[in-house]
Amino acid sequence: MIRDVEMLVGMFPGQGSYRRGALLDAWRDGDVVVREVYAAVDDAAETLLGKNLTSVVFSADPPTAEGLFRQDPDLAQLAAYAQSVAMFQRLHADGVRLTGLFGHSLGEIAALVCSGAYSIADGAALLCERIRVLRELDSSGGVMLALGASSERVQEMLALVGDAASVIAVRNSPQQTVVSGPAEPLRAVAAVAAAIGVNATPLRSPHPFHNPLLQVARDELRRRFTAFAQLPLRTPVYSPISGRFYRDTDDLAELLAQHLVVPVDFGTAIDRLCRAGASAFVEFGPGGTLAGIVRANAPMATVVEPFHDTAAAVDFLTAHTAKADVAGTTPSAVDTPAMAPPVVPPQVRNVQAEVVPSVTAAPFAARDEVFQRVRGLYAETLGYPEEVLTPEAAFEAELGIDSVQQTELLQQVTKLFYLTSGNVSAPTTLSNLDSIVDYIIDNRATVGTTT
Repeated sequence: MIRDVEMLVGMFPGQGSYRRGALLDAWRDGDVVVREVYAAVDDAAETLLGKNLTSVVFSADPPTAEGLFRQDPDLAQLAAYAQSVAMFQRLHADGVRLTGLFGHSLGEIAALVCSGAYSIADGAALLCERIRVLRELDSSGGVMLALGASSERVQEMLALVGDAASVIAVRNSPQQTVVSGPAEPLRAVAAVAAAIGVNATPLRSPHPFHNPLLQVARDELRRRFTAFAQLPLRTPVYSPISGRFYRDTDDLAELLAQHLVVPVDFGTAIDRLCRAGASAFVEFGPGGTLAGIVRANAPMATVVEPFHDTAAAVDFLTAHTAKADVAGTTPSAVDTPAMAPPVVPPQVRNVQAEVVPSVTAAPFAARDEVFQRVRGLYAETLGYPEEVLTPEAAFEAELGIDSVQQTELLQQVTKLFYLTSGNVSAPTTLSNLDSIVDYIIDNRATVGTTT
């Protein structure tokens, strides 16, 4: 079963994750994968920005992270994207297959590219368009500030300063919160932080990301992103910004543009993935920033950092991938996670007023067929990917399906399998799909047939 598979989750960092010398040896040795990724990024950067990345980061004396940000913040963003995508592609070429992916802010573009939703070239072009739009339309002069405190305490600090334009932009862990807003109010926040003993660190960010100050840029970005072809995801991607998994039916242009003005809840994303069974987190950034956030949120989780030791990372990850095959799971299932969607329930349609989805009732079938039909019903009604609806996933604790939704779904099950309404149990007695299937089988005498 899928829950016997090692859940290996890849993480893609965002702003400020470039590190001097990362992949430099691979580039100089002519590594085909690295060269192809950077060539695609260079093509986009030269066409849309008139800049070249490799001539800077793979020069005889590459800049430091701080130096590159001061020299050219545009290239700093492209360098972060190129490093993480190139490392992912190297591991993929070595046979590593991950269960799921997620990104931190800007890293969501890299995660979607590595999932197959966009080509590497289009991902680089998306980032270039993002850079162009913000350069053209962001006149706020805003900045970002990392604070060593909980989001509740940071909110109190913002209230003390009395600044309506500054907001919590990122929740990384119980003791790390990022705010974005105009420069002057955030200087006041930093002064308050110093007075009460809270560490405050200005971030290398050219704009106040995840802030309504960027709404005009968000509208234009959405328009430009619609020009890029959206492809089916090969590997599920969880969004700490949207608070759920991406779906093939999503308008990615809309969601990616919305990222400019919506906060990131990275700490909660880690928590949800751990509760869903994630056993190892792989950071595709050379700085170890996300690895540190994982350790702060989930100290028992395994963290793999391929930039530190690529060979050891490949050995560990391929061994755990092979372990899934030994457990009797097909290779394709290794790419399919048993991850729970967000705990917050999604918008569920009024199932009482709807016609049952077009699944033709049939004579009573084998258990697996019953499960597939039930899972299809729940996936269609809830809008969840089928792969996250595993037999044992708890409706309320893991999938965020409340008792009202469970009752409505049971009514659909009754119609689909021609059960009498008197046989419908209370939702609390049917807590997962496995128990729903058992319930149907136990009441087989009331299952109808069609001709």
